[in-house]
Amino acid sequence: MSDQRDGEPLGPRPTAPARLRTIEAAATAGIVHAALALVALWILTDVPNIDATEAQIVAYYEGETLGYQGLLLRVLSILAFLWFIAVIRDRIGVREPRFFGTVFFGGAVLHAGIVLVAAAAFAAPSILVERGGQMPDPGAAAMLAAVAEGLSNDVAPRVASLIVLATG
Repeated sequence: MSDQRDGEPLGPRPTAPARLRTIEAAATAGIVHAALALVALWILTDVPNIDATEAQIVAYYEGETLGYQGLLLRVLSILAFLWFIAVIRDRIGVREPRFFGTVFFGGAVLHAGIVLVAAAAFAAPSILVERGGQMPDPGAAAMLAAVAEGLSNDVAPRVASLIVLATG
């Protein structure tokens, strides 16, 4: 038998094993996101500091870099994060307040975008070397590192706190 709320049918209630699979899916997606995000962050932040000299920047990018691989891992981690968000929203269902649900979902999408832009900024000079066969301008590489650090260290954590507050 299906329930109704505000005149809309909710459909049959999921069985206990189906609810358990939903919880397991959320847990798995969260763990996959955390693991991939840590590895990607470790790879992506292995760039010269924003106070590095031009010689240090050129020397770094003359060697082997993993920036593109770090970017791909970060994209996969964000996909797992969005899967986690979707499972949580599905689990809450119609009991979710619209205001907090909108803030939760909007914050998650905004966080995903900020993280991906930061990852692309970290990886851009490495991609230029790998795919373009050109050495990045040291000033541009330092500027991209500064943008990526600002997004990763200042903006993304504040948006993540919005998601946590909306969840609570």
